[in-house]
Amino acid sequence: MEQGFSIYTPNVVFSHNKENFAQWNLEKIDSKIKDEYFFTNDNTQAIAKAKSILAQATLGSMIEWNNMHKRMGELRNNPYESGVWLRTFGGGTSDEYNSGKYFEIQSGYDKLNEYSNFELYSGVMINYTNMNLSATDLSAKLNGYGIGQYFSFLFNEGFYSDFVLRYIYHQNEVNANFIPGNQGRLDDNDGSHNIILSAELGYRKNYDKFYLESSLEFISGYVGAMDLKGDIASLKRSSYIPLVAKTAFFIGSQNQNLNFRTGLGLYADLIKTGDQILEDQASQRRYEGKKDQRMFINLGSDYKLNDKTRFSFEFEKTFFGDLNVDWSVNANLRYSF
Repeated sequence: MEQGFSIYTPNVVFSHNKENFAQWNLEKIDSKIKDEYFFTNDNTQAIAKAKSILAQATLGSMIEWNNMHKRMGELRNNPYESGVWLRTFGGGTSDEYNSGKYFEIQSGYDKLNEYSNFELYSGVMINYTNMNLSATDLSAKLNGYGIGQYFSFLFNEGFYSDFVLRYIYHQNEVNANFIPGNQGRLDDNDGSHNIILSAELGYRKNYDKFYLESSLEFISGYVGAMDLKGDIASLKRSSYIPLVAKTAFFIGSQNQNLNFRTGLGLYADLIKTGDQILEDQASQRRYEGKKDQRMFINLGSDYKLNDKTRFSFEFEKTFFGDLNVDWSVNANLRYSF
């Protein structure tokens, strides 16, 4: 018998009496539970699918990360004091059990302040996120709402830095028919509260018609706990404080209107993600969080529509990680005034 994340096997003992009549008796087993008559084993298929949902939710926090170029496009040689921008991006994820798609839209406003050695863009932003997972016995949706503030520095010598602070609220809707005995819906009454804090430092070396750019970014903050409760089972991910290092190297063209750039890099977790906790009527199973590493490649373009408006577009894909983004596209439109 399957129920929750457990498989129950009755302790049936066969015997026969003096008259040679066969008997099957349900007998107690040695257990911490009083009057226990069933052996309990893991339902490995249901456990694997549940862990996949929690892993994809962790990936949902990762797709919120962004840096200066993804958010604002090309800023150099911009003579205007203010700007508004609209960014939209989406992509696909998959593993052995689930496939997912995500979409996010962001918008922001910033003000330029010029100093003797650098320019400072100070801005605010808002965002909405939607992520969907699907399988034959699963449907899940994540909605996210966020606000943030950023400070972007462009130094005269080619260095740049970017600092971002964001708050994002995630709400999950999950129907999990793969859990035996569960009536489908897993309730996420409280949602999860998340904070992203990132700091990026980079350097661009300019040549006649192209540039080389390298960067190092640290991403931290707070990823709130997630608790999905069903009739007889629950899926939980404990809260944690992430620390991720991202390195990247790009080469790009420098023309008047249309430019291209390509690059690669590495994300590396320096701290483990939150633990995964699966509960049913039989027991609680706890799986320790993991560190992950993934490489990415990126191909992008930037087009100057007119003196005040620029449009950028890029494609990105990650490799070699336990959690990967199969594909992602990012588009940004900025208007300066």
